[in-house]
Amino acid sequence: GVLSGATWTALRAYQRGLRTSSACPFCNASPEDEEHILWHCVAWDHVRDPLLALVHTALSQVPELPPPGQWPACLRRCGLAPEISTEAIKSGAAFTFLRAVHSMYVCIIAARKKRDAHSPSIFAGYRLSQQVRQYPYQQLVGPLPQTVAHGALTLRTPKGHEWKWEKSFLADLLGWLRALTWPEEPGTVTFLELAIDFEEFAQRTLPHAPQAKYAGHTLSLQERGRVLRLAMSSAQRLVTSGQLHPAGMVTRCGSLVPLGGPAICGLNKRPYFARREAMISHIRKLVQYCEEQWVAKAGTHRTHALRPYTYRPRKTAAEIEAHRLHRALCGNLQTGLAPASGAQLTAKGGATGSNFGADFFPIIGDGRLPQRPYTGTRRHTPQAAQANITRAPANTNVCDTHSLPACITCKRLRKTAQECCSLGHHEA
Repeated sequence: GVLSGATWTALRAYQRGLRTSSACPFCNASPEDEEHILWHCVAWDHVRDPLLALVHTALSQVPELPPPGQWPACLRRCGLAPEISTEAIKSGAAFTFLRAVHSMYVCIIAARKKRDAHSPSIFAGYRLSQQVRQYPYQQLVGPLPQTVAHGALTLRTPKGHEWKWEKSFLADLLGWLRALTWPEEPGTVTFLELAIDFEEFAQRTLPHAPQAKYAGHTLSLQERGRVLRLAMSSAQRLVTSGQLHPAGMVTRCGSLVPLGGPAICGLNKRPYFARREAMISHIRKLVQYCEEQWVAKAGTHRTHALRPYTYRPRKTAAEIEAHRLHRALCGNLQTGLAPASGAQLTAKGGATGSNFGADFFPIIGDGRLPQRPYTGTRRHTPQAAQANITRAPANTNVCDTHSLPACITCKRLRKTAQECCSLGHHEA
C-alpha cells in the first residue's frame, strides 16, 4: 500500500471515525500520516537510520535529484520517482536508488504493522464500533462535517402559560440547539440521547414537568427525555422566523435498537452531539443497561453472530411474499440479535418503549448529581405564600352571622352562604 498511498494511518482512522485522536499512537508528537511515519516518528529510528545511509549513498549516483528534504510528495511519501535522466537509468543507478528507498519504506511499515498487532489500544474505536453493533459511533469521534448554514432564528417573548419553566432553561436550550451540528446524512436520534447531551452541555439537570406532582426527586432517563421533548415543543411555538432545528418528530426511532433498546420517540434526523467526548461513556453505560434489561427478561445473555458473505440463490415469488409478510408482522427488530435459548421476543431490548429508561439514572459531569438544578416550574409570589401561612381559608359553606348554610334556592343559583345571608334568607 506504500506506492498507492493506502497506508492506514491514525489521521485517516480519525477522519473515518475509528479513533478519538489523530495523534501518533507511538510517539504522540504530531498527527500520524505517511510523512510522519516514514521520516519523523522517533519510534522507527532504529529501522530508518541504517537504511537511510544506504539511500544517501545511492542518491549520490543520481545527481539530478535534490536532497531528501526537497523531494516531491510522490517520492517522499509513496516512493514514486519523478523524471530521471536516461544515463542514470541505463547505468542502473536509478534502479539502485529506488530499491534502497522502497526497502526503507517497506521495513518501516512492516515494523509498524508488527507493533500494531500487539497494541490493543491503537484502533480502539473500531473495536468499540463492533461492540455497540452498528451504532453510529463514527459521529462521536473524528472531525465535524460541513453543514448548510440556516437562517437567523427569532423568538418572541413567552407569556406565563407558554413557558412554565424559568427563563435560564430556555436560554440553555437555545444555546444547546445552536451547538448541535446537523449533517445531510440519514439517521435518527431518540430524546433519551438528546437529554443526556443537553445536560452535559448545560451542566444542569433537566427540570420536572410543569404538571409533575412531586418535584423533589431525581428524574430517570425516561422522564428526562419526556421533559426535553415537551420543552422543545413549547419552544417551537415561540419561533417567529427561522427554525428551531431541521428535524421532525417520529414516534418510532430505532437509534437505540443496535444497543439492545426498543424503538421509541425521537427525531428523524441525527445531529452530531455538542458533547461527544462525554457521550462515549454514556453510550457504554446504555449498552450495559440494555444488556441487564435483556438478561432480566430472557434469562440469558444475547448472542450476536456476524453474517459471513455467502452466495444466495434468487428467491421465488412465494418466498419473497413470505419474507415481506414476516417483516410486516415482526419488523426488523429480530435480525442480528437473538437469545441463546431460541425464544422469540418482541424486541431486541429487555424493555418496551413505555418503560425503557425508567430505572436508569445517568450521572452527569463529574458525578455530583444534581448539578445546579433549575429552580422549578411553578411561580409563587411571596405575598400569596405569606397570606396562605398567616390566614386560614374562610369557610364558605356557612355564613359568618348565623352560621347557617345557603338555602335551596341559592344553592340552585350557585350562590354562597354569605350571599344568601345578605339577601335576608336567613332572617326568615
